[in-house]
Amino acid sequence: MLYKYLKEVIGVCGELKPEYAKEMFARVLRDYFESKIDLDCFSTLATQLYFELFKPHKIDAYDGELSRALSHSAELSWYYKHRKDEKPNLLAYNRSVEIIEKYYQKMVPTQKHL
Repeated sequence: MLYKYLKEVIGVCGELKPEYAKEMFARVLRDYFESKIDLDCFSTLATQLYFELFKPHKIDAYDGELSRALSHSAELSWYYKHRKDEKPNLLAYNRSVEIIEKYYQKMVPTQKHL
């Protein structure tokens, strides 16, 4: 429900700045790695950040690593659910986990107090 209001405000006030995506994603990552949200919620939030609230090309221009981590996070749940269907899905899942964990570890020392 909060998402609906956020989208309305963006419509009135204009586009959010890409640095807001980084701060929001930091909180999403923290909650995921602290097991406060599940994988489906994590991927859904990443999808909404990357494709709906922001645009991939703007995030990529701001921070390529953030863009890459969001992209992999958005697809992580799908690859997890289909990892046994085909070997490329398992490989993509493992690679995505590696990219997300690396990004998270890089952010932890510089993350602002949340």
